[in-house]
Amino acid sequence: MKNISAVLAIQDYKLHVNLGVTAKERTKKQVILLNLKIFFPKLPLACKSDKLQDTICYQKLTEDINKFCAKRKFQLLEYLTAELLVFIAAKLPNRCKIELTLVKKPNILGLKNCFFTLANANIHNF
Repeated sequence: MKNISAVLAIQDYKLHVNLGVTAKERTKKQVILLNLKIFFPKLPLACKSDKLQDTICYQKLTEDINKFCAKRKFQLLEYLTAELLVFIAAKLPNRCKIELTLVKKPNILGLKNCFFTLANANIHNF
């Protein structure tokens, strides 16, 4: 299995976040979509063992992300993305690379959504 890359992706995961520039805007939770790609440096052992402990449990990871967001308020999508990037990276095995995109559907006439992406070759140096 040489030259095979392994990526675990979470797509369009709904987060309910107190996000907004004004204090009034931050009082109501907004739905933010999370898209995450985790790039493994080598195939996870779970590809051979079929055991959850040999990979990343995305259920646990999404639960932890929800708890992180529930306790805080954020003004900017960029700051929320950066904070989540660091939080998620701390939960992953060393040498994993990640790409995190958060999507917001702002209340702006004619604008369907906007997003912010952060990716890092070695997330543990962020």
